[in-house]
Amino acid sequence: MPEPVTLGAVPPSIAARGEALLQSLQAASPGKAARELKIGIVDLRQLVSVQRAIALDDIGSRVAQASPDHWESLADLCWASPDADAEDLKGAFDKDGKGVTISSANPNLRVAPVQNLVTPGPAGGRFLGFQVVFGTRHLHVAEYRERLFLKDGYHRAYGLLARGITHVPCVYEKVEHFQAVHGGGVTLIAPEHILGDRPPRVIDFLDDQVSTTVEQQFFRKVIRIRAEEFVVNV
Repeated sequence: MPEPVTLGAVPPSIAARGEALLQSLQAASPGKAARELKIGIVDLRQLVSVQRAIALDDIGSRVAQASPDHWESLADLCWASPDADAEDLKGAFDKDGKGVTISSANPNLRVAPVQNLVTPGPAGGRFLGFQVVFGTRHLHVAEYRERLFLKDGYHRAYGLLARGITHVPCVYEKVEHFQAVHGGGVTLIAPEHILGDRPPRVIDFLDDQVSTTVEQQFFRKVIRIRAEEFVVNV
């Protein structure tokens, strides 16, 4: 059975930074779930994994500055700025100005739902916009049925564990429904294994007896947005 859930107190040296992160998350999503987020120190060895695989590209350089004795460096990694991936974003506009193509090596690049902004444009009308996001930028854990699940931050968690770093800052929430942990899909481990007597753990990715490393072709995530004008007979 999994070890009892424990969450350590945040050291004073990074407490203000953690509180600022919580405030920004709550401002972005003022609902009940965001209000109940907390910050704390988690033992990565406790975390149950819902993912089948972890991408290891550039993991060494990403965690190179982290130190188990330097909480600020761990906060830099586990409470990263929301725009930390923006440097890799590349793109080009169509010649007519009505389309854009953007790409990133980060597979988490995605488009948020369209926003209807009331801000008027320079020639009247209004702006309709898509927000480009990179998913959650902080290490996020969720407690469900007295187990801690890693929701976001697998790449970082693997790199830290590979360096022997086990205790790190995180954003924590306690959820009431399994869907808040496991969204379904073939890339995730089956629920009966996750909720079993011996659930898969994040640290198992470093165990050669239960995991393996494979190569796959490198790719970039591409998003294409294009506005088309046409008429419809009514």
